[in-house]
Amino acid sequence: MAIVLDGSNAAGSINLGTNGTISNLAAGGLPDGSVDRDTLAANISKRIWGSTIDTTSGTDHVLLSSIPADCNRFGWGVDQVQIDTNGDLGIQMSTSGGYVTSNYKSGGGWMRTSNTCAVTHVSDAFISCTPPSSDWGASTPFTGNYEANRVKNNIWTFTGSTWFDASTEYLGWNTGWVDISGALTAIKLHSEQTLTSGAIRAWYEIGGS
Repeated sequence: MAIVLDGSNAAGSINLGTNGTISNLAAGGLPDGSVDRDTLAANISKRIWGSTIDTTSGTDHVLLSSIPADCNRFGWGVDQVQIDTNGDLGIQMSTSGGYVTSNYKSGGGWMRTSNTCAVTHVSDAFISCTPPSSDWGASTPFTGNYEANRVKNNIWTFTGSTWFDASTEYLGWNTGWVDISGALTAIKLHSEQTLTSGAIRAWYEIGGS
């Protein structure tokens, strides 16, 4: 039995009935129109990682720039990040018109070992953490992972979770959505207060269905 691959002027064949040889194919692989690199890669997503950024100073740090138009997902992780006083820490998204600083429908809450909890809401960013009131500050590092997904057009949804390493331990959660009214081009970390320690790293995905 032979399978004919008719992708070039000289038809090639794979002989499965005798010795399993492939004959009459041009150098470089299978002919276009049969199996090629683009066909094999269709609908396969690829994750691109940014550099690890030390969050030891300042309030704003660009995490990813030049994000391609076919990005459908991005995320970030934080490790032992601290700020110098009470305040929120969040992610702002950019389009070709600049960073979006309003219209985020973003909220989060926290609970601690004594079973008390609270909820807050911000509109200027996707919040990465919700400060546990007076326990938040230089003595309260936090660690967590967060992800945003493009659901439709330029509408993005977001979710994440945070561990606060305070004297009274806290677990935080966050969720929200935003319509940025344009293609995503970059993301940055935005803090209400000065960053003092820790690190953050972000990624984005392209491709997929």
